[in-house]
Amino acid sequence: MLAILIVGAASASAQTPAAPAPPRPPLVLTVSWDSAPHNISTARNFQTLFELYGRGADALYEKASLFDRGARGVIARLARAPLDAYVAWLASVAGHEFGHCQQAWFAGSRECHWVSAPGPYALGHVISIGDFGQLSPAGRQASTAGGTLASVVGADSLKREMFEAGHAGWTAAPLLAFRQFDISLYGLTSPSPAEAGPLDYANDMTNYAARYGSRSGRGGEAVHDAIVRGAWWNAADPLTWSATYGYFARYVVRGERTARVPGVALGGRRWMVTTSAWLSEVGVRQSLGILSRGSAGDMVEITPSWGEQQPALAVRWSRTVSSGLQATISADVWRQRTSAAPGPLNTGGSFAAAVSRAFGRVRIAGDVGYKSAGAMLTRPHQAGWFFAVGTSVVVTR
Repeated sequence: MLAILIVGAASASAQTPAAPAPPRPPLVLTVSWDSAPHNISTARNFQTLFELYGRGADALYEKASLFDRGARGVIARLARAPLDAYVAWLASVAGHEFGHCQQAWFAGSRECHWVSAPGPYALGHVISIGDFGQLSPAGRQASTAGGTLASVVGADSLKREMFEAGHAGWTAAPLLAFRQFDISLYGLTSPSPAEAGPLDYANDMTNYAARYGSRSGRGGEAVHDAIVRGAWWNAADPLTWSATYGYFARYVVRGERTARVPGVALGGRRWMVTTSAWLSEVGVRQSLGILSRGSAGDMVEITPSWGEQQPALAVRWSRTVSSGLQATISADVWRQRTSAAPGPLNTGGSFAAAVSRAFGRVRIAGDVGYKSAGAMLTRPHQAGWFFAVGTSVVVTR
């Protein structure tokens, strides 16, 4: 199979003139301050660390004369692929563990910290919530779900960034795969509450199924089945599969360090769809993201989501107003229960606006919004205002 890929790539490059390579994405360091603990800047900085690893590994390969487009370069990059995957996994699992803390902080915890733990975790460490038993039932459930929730948010933000730019460095692919498939791999391998042993309740998916099954009255087995359906839906994401294929076909085989992000051209715009699933206060949510990028520097996202007959719709519009200035408006509307417990559906939603401005290598950004009570990615379940201010620094271009 590898030989076919190598021969096919060589044949294609011999017959078709190579298009100009897209520019390599810059390395960016982000710092933000939010109205509540947030994992967007954390996810972005883990992305930067993994990009640093990738550039360093490429530089070492070049120094050793191993980074070329011949068979030796292919074999050298293929041999390093397990290390690429391991470092990407570390970056992803560290964000996952931080997500548990984020939701615990939302719920009022003051004792969330890293502890040593045996097993294949983030360099031998996991998150421990010392006051877990003092949190509300909703807070304990959210803290359990917070790990995969952070992975979902990190994957969504990375996909948005990739599609908006139209290209991405090779490191985006393995990092996106581990973030995107976190809930899928977890959901498809976790035992249901009926099959679980005493130690299995440390498993996020089994724990969530038991907690939400009890609080909602649906039962752990029904919730486990919903997790499995959501895991399969999430695993179908075409953008992640395309990026994963590109890592092997373009980077490993051809040595291309930057790849174009696919999209369907229609009506003068580029279009792409993505799939996702996440665990919320009101059950397993599934969503379909419709991304559209125009040539005038604007991007539109329309994301319907569903679960237990509780529909929601999110719309996000962003545009480059002038050189270095970008504006974003987003709105959500949903019909949900007020909590996990059975009850009538209520209409709610959110509205937010954001602006960012670049000053050379530094970008200043801020956003403000309001949400009613309801399940919404990156936000507490309760109603209230939210805001964020932050800065991004381009470390190197």
